[in-house]
Amino acid sequence: MELDELKSAWAQYDKKLSRSLELNEAVLRKMNVKDSKNELWQPMFYELSGVVLMFLWVVIVAWFSFRMLDQPQFSIPGFISSAIACIYTVFNIIKSKRFLSIDYYGASVLQLQQDVAAVNELVLRYRKYELILMPFILAPMLPLLFKVVHHVDVYENMKTFWFAIVLILGFGFPVTFLINKYVYDRKFQNAEKLLKEIEDYKLEK
Repeated sequence: MELDELKSAWAQYDKKLSRSLELNEAVLRKMNVKDSKNELWQPMFYELSGVVLMFLWVVIVAWFSFRMLDQPQFSIPGFISSAIACIYTVFNIIKSKRFLSIDYYGASVLQLQQDVAAVNELVLRYRKYELILMPFILAPMLPLLFKVVHHVDVYENMKTFWFAIVLILGFGFPVTFLINKYVYDRKFQNAEKLLKEIEDYKLEK
């Protein structure tokens, strides 16, 4: 084979190899971006559900409180719980909008990595506030709930009140921890790992 023919054959091979690598990268990107989006679907759904649930909390607890306006020892704690639920609702709306703003198919891989990291940072920041506020949304609601639903005045039996508080918080904090671990932390780690695989492949080409 002459030198010119050898050069031509090598150029064609190099061109086919480049096309193959580009195709592999495109397939890997499509698969991993889709899988990354699926990983973050669950925490996003959890936040959107939180918007609905907290809104219902605000409406129901506020309605109960208005019914008990003549008994401020029940209505005032109810309004406090409802107000804190409003804060939770705002937090959930902010996080939901951030999830929905991720452009999985229009942004670069680097931009996707930055967006996912930014959402994760936002979730972690608000998670601290939500954990701090948890006792303050639950405890004020209990006297009102017992009075309206069960017709029981917990102020006359503080043992029942404290038992309910300990039971709810003792159940609430572990459940919150598990949700954070499996619905958020693990899902974000999986999404970031999938996007990193695309970036690593591009560097290895």
